[in-house]
Amino acid sequence: MKDCTRNCVDRCHRTAGGVCDLLWVVGLFLAAELVIWAISLSLRLVSVPFFASIIGMLAVFALTTGCHFFNKRVESFYNTWLKHKINFINTHMAVGFPIPLVMLDQSEMLDATHIGYVIANFLITNVVSWTGTFVVGFFALHGYAILHDKWEARSQTPPSKRPWIAPPPVINLSFIGDDSISNDLHIPSPRTPSLLVTGYTPATSVFDLAAPLSELTATTSKSPSLRKERRTTAHKILEQYPSLLAMFFLLVIGVPVAAATGEVRILDGCAVWFSWITTVRMQRLFKKSSVCAKRPRLKNTIATVMNSVLLTTLLLTAYIRSRAVASPLYDLSQVQQLFSRGNPLYAVWTASVLHEPIISNTRAYFGAGDAALAFLEVGIVVWGFKLFECRKQLWSVAGVFTVTVSIGIAAANVFLSVGSAHLIGLDGSEALSFAARSVTLALAKPAVEAVGGNLAVNAAVVVSNGILGQLIYPFVLDRMVARTDSTEEEDDRSLNGPDDPLTIATGIAIGINGAAMGVAYLYGTRSRAAPYAAVAMTVFGVMTVVFTTVEPFKGVVLSLSGT
Repeated sequence: MKDCTRNCVDRCHRTAGGVCDLLWVVGLFLAAELVIWAISLSLRLVSVPFFASIIGMLAVFALTTGCHFFNKRVESFYNTWLKHKINFINTHMAVGFPIPLVMLDQSEMLDATHIGYVIANFLITNVVSWTGTFVVGFFALHGYAILHDKWEARSQTPPSKRPWIAPPPVINLSFIGDDSISNDLHIPSPRTPSLLVTGYTPATSVFDLAAPLSELTATTSKSPSLRKERRTTAHKILEQYPSLLAMFFLLVIGVPVAAATGEVRILDGCAVWFSWITTVRMQRLFKKSSVCAKRPRLKNTIATVMNSVLLTTLLLTAYIRSRAVASPLYDLSQVQQLFSRGNPLYAVWTASVLHEPIISNTRAYFGAGDAALAFLEVGIVVWGFKLFECRKQLWSVAGVFTVTVSIGIAAANVFLSVGSAHLIGLDGSEALSFAARSVTLALAKPAVEAVGGNLAVNAAVVVSNGILGQLIYPFVLDRMVARTDSTEEEDDRSLNGPDDPLTIATGIAIGINGAAMGVAYLYGTRSRAAPYAAVAMTVFGVMTVVFTTVEPFKGVVLSLSGT
C-alpha cells in the first residue's frame, strides 16, 4: 500500500514538473517573440525588420555574457532553470524547416529542362562550396597554428629541444579570460570512428518522451514472466503518448471544429504536431532497437534516411494534398494559404497593432505553418544562450577567423553561384534564386526578393541543402569532430576547451552550407563545432543580404544573372 502511495506521489510530482516545464517553454517562446517584435519595430526605421531574429540572438548572447561578467552565479541559474528548456526549443525548432517545401504548388513548378538545370547547379555549388569552405578554413587555421607553435618554441624552448614538426595544433588564444571555466576535462578524440549512427537525436524531454514506467513502479510482487511481458508491452504503448495525444486531439477536436465552423488551424496544428513528433520518435526508437544490430552500417544508413525533417515534409505534403482533394470548396493553393501565409509572427502583430495591413495578407491570418516558422525564429534567438555556453571558444582567434572566412565565402557564394547558374542555362529569377542558396530562411527571402529571384526555387534549394547535410553528417562527423561526454545535468564546461583546426573548419563549413538545419544538428548532437557553425551562419547570412541589397554589389549580381 505504501509503495502504491509513493508511486502515485512520484507520478504526480513528475506530472507537475512536466506542466511547469511546459509553462517555462511557453514563457520563453513568448519572451523571444516579444524581443523579435521590439527589434523589428526598431529596424522598420531602416527597412530591415528581417534582421530581428539574428539581432535578437546576438542581444541574448551579449546580455547573458554581460550579466555573467558581473555575477558568476548567472551561469548556475542558467544551468538549473533554463538550460533544459533551451535545449528543448533548440531540438524541436526544426519543425519549421519542412514548411517552405510543403507550400510549393504546381503554379510555381518549373519545366523539366529548368528543373534539370537547377539540380545541376545545386550539385555543383554544393560540391564547390563545401569543399572550398572546409579547405580554406582548415589549411589557414592549420598554418596559423604551426606558425604560432614555432614562434612559441623559439621564444620559450632552447634551440636543441625545438621539434621539427609542431605538435597537434589547437587554437586557444582567448582575448577574455574566464577563471570560472575549467579546461582540464578529457575530450574524446575527434577522429574516433563510430559505426552506429549518432545523428540528430533530440534530447529527452517530458514533452516528447515519457519516462519509463519501470522507474515509476516498484516491483512489489513476485510477478511471473507473463505479467512482466504484459507490463513491458503496456510501457511501450504508453511511451508513445505524444503521438497518441496528437492523434486524439486531431480526431476529437480538430476534425469536428473544421467540419462545423470551417476553422482548420486546430486541425492543421495537430497534423504538424503529429507528423513531427512521430517521425522524431520513429528515428529514436529505431536507433535504440535491436533491429539490424548485427549490421551496424545498414542500421546507420536506415536511421539516417529516417530523417525527421524529410519524413515530416513528406507527411505534411501528403496531408495538404489530401485535404485539397477532400474539400469541395478549396483548391490546393487555397488550402495552402489556410495552412501558412508565410508572414512572421512579429509582422502579424505589427499589422494588427499599427493597423497597417500586409499586402499579401490583409486579414493578418496566422496559420499552423506560420506557427511552426515562428518556433524556428524563436530557436534562432535562443541560440544566444548556446553561444553563451561556448563563449570562450568565440572570444578567441578562432572566433575572429570564423567571422573573416564567413565574410569572404559569402561574397564568393553570391557571385559565383549566380554566375554558375547563368552559365548552366538558368536566366533571370531562377539564377538569382541561388544568390542565397544556403542562407537561413529568415534572411534568404529578403535577400532573394531584393534581386527579384524565384522564392519557390530558393526555398527548395535552401531546405534541400539542409536535408542533404543532415543525411550526410552522421557518416562523417564522428570521424572529424569531437562531442562532449557531459550529461545534461552537468555544466558542459568541456565546451570551453581548446579546439583543433579540423573541428573549427568543420563548424564553419556546416554553418555556411547547412545553415540553421546544420547548426541545429550540431547542437542536437552536442558537437564542439556548434558555436563556430552558429557564428558562421550568422555572419554569412547577414553579408549575403548586404551583397544582394547594397550597391554596387547588387548591380554585379544582376549582371551575372544575365538580367
